[in-house]
Amino acid sequence: MELNTAVVEAIISNNWLEYCGVKTNLPEGNNYSYLSNKKVVSKNIKGVKWENICLEERNILTGYLAKNKAELYNKNWNGLVREVKTEILPKVIDKIESQVSILGLSSEIVNAIKFDIINIIMVLTYEKYHHSDFYTGLLDIYLSGHIPCGWDGDYPVGNIVVY
Repeated sequence: MELNTAVVEAIISNNWLEYCGVKTNLPEGNNYSYLSNKKVVSKNIKGVKWENICLEERNILTGYLAKNKAELYNKNWNGLVREVKTEILPKVIDKIESQVSILGLSSEIVNAIKFDIINIIMVLTYEKYHHSDFYTGLLDIYLSGHIPCGWDGDYPVGNIVVY
């Protein structure tokens, strides 16, 4: 099994975080809550609520795979994660760190973005087995030059918060 090359190429060629702090270039057709306060961005992105939502959404996929496609999951998942960490992240991390610094955001946000990149690539690599509107939405947000940084509402009802 191979990583989703279209997603990997989009991640590598992305102009990371170029529209953060401005309410323009948001993805169309989706409901988002825009956030302009940098302090709240940092608080939200590191918050337990947001982390739990991201984990829950990834766990929906891994649970499905473990139950319905165990051999495919067990044979490929860890190797693909290693590939993302060693081959993909090094190609984008300098851009992300630089932009986080330029924006004056907490450097801790970089780890949250790396976590998202890994999950986006993994979930969308397995999307023919289980589709995730959530992770497709996160990819769209990042590709639009913004950061998904929380949830507005009682999950799953509500909107992704975008900076």
